[in-house]
Amino acid sequence: MLVDGIVVKTGSVVSMSGSQTVDLSLSTDPISVSTGQIVTVQIQGRHGYLEVQGGADTWVHIDRQPLGMTKNGDWVPTANGSWLAVPAWAADPGATVSGNGVQPRDAKPSAIISGQLSVVSRSGLYAVDVRLKLDGTVVKTITDFPLDAWATTNVPISSGPIAVAVGQVATIECRFVNWANAFTIQPGANTYVRIT
Repeated sequence: MLVDGIVVKTGSVVSMSGSQTVDLSLSTDPISVSTGQIVTVQIQGRHGYLEVQGGADTWVHIDRQPLGMTKNGDWVPTANGSWLAVPAWAADPGATVSGNGVQPRDAKPSAIISGQLSVVSRSGLYAVDVRLKLDGTVVKTITDFPLDAWATTNVPISSGPIAVAVGQVATIECRFVNWANAFTIQPGANTYVRIT
């Protein structure tokens, strides 16, 4: 298997005898493939005659990883009782970040928007509200998610199936009723927004 003419995976030798049909399968480990690159498959026989059959059993498929973004740097909310868009994100490979959100690569009639906030509490028992938005429209809200006292809590959220269009922006927001500045949204893999 090649990407832009560079070999990324080689299969093992398959023995054949006489006239028979053999299904050959080959897949790579996760790799980065950019728009415009060409993926091809080559097959070579050592002896005799090979025929590659057409139809549904012969195909090349690129599985796209979920588009997403990961929090870049600590963020401490400072407003009590207000919904605040979580800022400062780094795009995952192949994704596009616009403002405080991530954009879908293609239109999709039944996408899932998911996210998670990793919240460090410097307070006693408390709770946080979190919501996901697509182009400013709320698609999922959770309220009073309990936070561990003086500890880190991962707060997951996920929409149901929803249509997304190219150019739309998915964001995540949070709200603390009081003592907002006692909480830190952590960067890294545990704070993210994804479109699948």
